[in-house]
Amino acid sequence: MFDRTIFTAGKIVLALSVLLLATNGATAYVGPGADVAFIGQFLALLGLIAAACTSILLWPIYALLRKFRGVKKEEDRAANRSDL
Repeated sequence: MFDRTIFTAGKIVLALSVLLLATNGATAYVGPGADVAFIGQFLALLGLIAAACTSILLWPIYALLRKFRGVKKEEDRAANRSDL
């Protein structure tokens, strides 16, 4: 019974392979809207990656600036606020 299942599965895989390989590519007109959408999404992704890389590269500089300037305590920040 096990051999018959493998044989049947093999025939199905062979039939699907022949059907998929024997077909021609579908040719259809895709309007310019799809291109514009693709370019817009690509540019958004590129901008996201650039922003992430920039923030990662600038983080040590911000850390050094905080170290040289010193971190203010919460009481000093509250005393300097003008909305109180």
